[in-house]
Amino acid sequence: MLERMKLTTESVFLATSASLLRSRRQPTGFTYLDPAQFHEYFAADLPAKQAAFMAQSQVLNAADNFKAVITTAAWRSNRVGC
Repeated sequence: MLERMKLTTESVFLATSASLLRSRRQPTGFTYLDPAQFHEYFAADLPAKQAAFMAQSQVLNAADNFKAVITTAAWRSNRVGC
């Protein structure tokens, strides 16, 4: 029997960011994606000029948002439009 793995959004984000992007954390506790890697790893399907604009206009995210524990998939309890 397989033991259920407890994942948090932080662990998923950190695993993704470690292998793809380097997120930057500011002293204020907010994070953003490294603009130097933004186009290659986050917006590769866009023209370079558009990706550069997006990289420079990112909205900072509170790093603590990635510590949320997910216990149930939202689609199981929030059946919108069904």
